[in-house]
Amino acid sequence: MLLHHIYNTAIKQWCYPITHNPLSNIQKPKCNPPRERRLNDNELNYILNHKFKNNNMEHVIELALETGMRRGEILSITKDDVKDNHIYLADTKNGSPRKIPLTNKVKQIIDKSVLPYSISSNAVRLSWYRMIKRAGIVDLHFHDLRHEAISRFFEKGLSIPEVSLISGHKDVRQLMRYTHLKINNLIDKLN
Repeated sequence: MLLHHIYNTAIKQWCYPITHNPLSNIQKPKCNPPRERRLNDNELNYILNHKFKNNNMEHVIELALETGMRRGEILSITKDDVKDNHIYLADTKNGSPRKIPLTNKVKQIIDKSVLPYSISSNAVRLSWYRMIKRAGIVDLHFHDLRHEAISRFFEKGLSIPEVSLISGHKDVRQLMRYTHLKINNLIDKLN
């Protein structure tokens, strides 16, 4: 893509002495399909009841499931970021600050926590890996908790603008890559 763009720029803007981009006939690779991994009840129970050496892991996992926040966002929360009804995230992946609503469950997790969490991003990654390996859980990444949370927001009936406000997605197409509704919930809703 980059080389293709460079050739086009050289030809169109810099008047480079060739008339055809030699890369224009090369097929571009397809995007990876979105992950559709959701937790089943047994996995969720195991993860929520697992006793970690570092107690912060339990809070980090619960916050990820309840808020859809990324690992780095959770680890960077300070007491000053927690307001009356939201968590203010000044530093996010897309560069735009956002507010995460404080549900009763999130308030309980925050009240039990010492912020900022005294666990590194790498320690979270390693603890997560050891836990899923011990449990025999296959193909579950920590980031899948974000997918799970966002899908649950939609299952609770939140609208696209409401979920994108929480998740920080600016593009609805990208938000939809994170959304994987469970077919049984749709059947229940339709009946």
